[in-house]
This record gives sequence, structure tokens and C-alpha cells, in this order.
Amino acid sequence: MGIDHTGINVPEDQYASVVAWYEAALAPLGYTKGMSFDTPVQVTGMKSGEDKLDFWITAAGSSNGGTQHIAFSAMGASILASQRQHERLC
Repeated sequence: MGIDHTGINVPEDQYASVVAWYEAALAPLGYTKGMSFDTPVQVTGMKSGEDKLDFWITAAGSSNGGTQHIAFSAMGASILASQRQHERLC
């Protein structure tokens, strides 16, 4: 189990400059732009080498800029069921 992918939402008017900044900042770590599209919103997925896309940048409008998204991977359905049971108890 671990972090599967993560992402950030940025204001639409800063999207291009944020993507360019992360491309330059993550290049020494082997990251490149793996996918980019702009329908229905602007989204760029980045990856390290041949690995899957694990860092996402999304243009989310000025009201949503700055929020984050983190997804964890699980070994199986029983772990997810256990987590859901824990959430109901909290």
C-alpha cells in the first residue's frame, strides 16, 4: 500500500506557468509531461521515466486554486471495506 497518485488544483490564469515550473523543477528527478488535455478542463499528468502518471496539475478556477488530491493504493477490497467501517465509527 502507498500513495498511488497526487494532484494539485491551480487557478486557471496560472495553469500554464505552474505546469512549466513543475516541468523544470521535476526534470532532475526524471519527470516529464506524460499527458495533457484541455477538455473539459486543463489537466496535465506527469510521470517519472516509463512509470504511470502519478502527479497531476488541474486548472480549477480561481475559487478552487490551491486544493490538493491524494489517492492511496490498497492491496485488496478487504482493506477498503475495513477503512469504510472505520470511517463510519469516527
